[in-house]
Amino acid sequence: MAQDAFAAQAEIAKLRFQLARYRRAEFGRASEKLAREEVVHAAPCACPSCGGPLRRIADEVTETLDYVPGRFKVVRHVRAKQSCRACDKVVVSPAPDHAIARGRAGASLLPHIVVSKYDDHLPLYRQAEIFARDGVNLETSTLSGWVGATEAALAPLIDALATNVMASDTLHVDDTPVPVLAEGRKYPVRSIMLPDDRHDAVRQEWNLP
Repeated sequence: MAQDAFAAQAEIAKLRFQLARYRRAEFGRASEKLAREEVVHAAPCACPSCGGPLRRIADEVTETLDYVPGRFKVVRHVRAKQSCRACDKVVVSPAPDHAIARGRAGASLLPHIVVSKYDDHLPLYRQAEIFARDGVNLETSTLSGWVGATEAALAPLIDALATNVMASDTLHVDDTPVPVLAEGRKYPVRSIMLPDDRHDAVRQEWNLP
C-alpha cells in the first residue's frame, strides 16, 4: 500500500515537472496577451520508412519568443479644397487638431519620447540616435521642444493632481537623502526633503527645527 502511494506521488511529481516545462515553453499562454504568428510547416506525403500513405493524428507545436522593433509611420491628413461655382468662394475642410501647438508629432510619439526619457532613463540624444537608425533624423533641440510642449499640455492635469494631493492633512514623502551644499560649508551635507511649514506635526514628531 505504501509502495503504491510512493509510486503515485512520483508520477504526480513527474507530471508537474512536465507541465511546468510546457508552460515555460509557451510564452504568455495563461494570459493570452502576446500576439502569435503561426507558421505551418509542410509535412511529407509518404512515410519516409516504407513509403506508405500518412494520416494526420496531431500537431507538434513549438513556440519561440521574438521581438518586432517599433516603427515610425507618417499620417497624411488630406483635406478637400473646393470652390463655389456661384461666388467663387474657396472652402477647405477644418485642419486636424494636433497634440501640441504648431507641432507635427503624433499623440503616440510624444508619450513614447517622454516615457523613454523619464521612466527608461534614455536621454534625448540617445533617442535621436535610435530614431536615426530607423531613418528618422530628429535634432535633440526638436525633441526637447516636444518634451516641453508636452509638459505644458499636461499642466492642467498636473495642477489637478497637486490640488488633490495637497488637500490631505498628511503627506507621505520619500526620505531619500539629497546632497546639499550649504552656505559656508566646503563639502555638501546629506539632507532630507520634508513637507513645508504647514505640517508642524511631522516636524515635531521627528524633532525638527
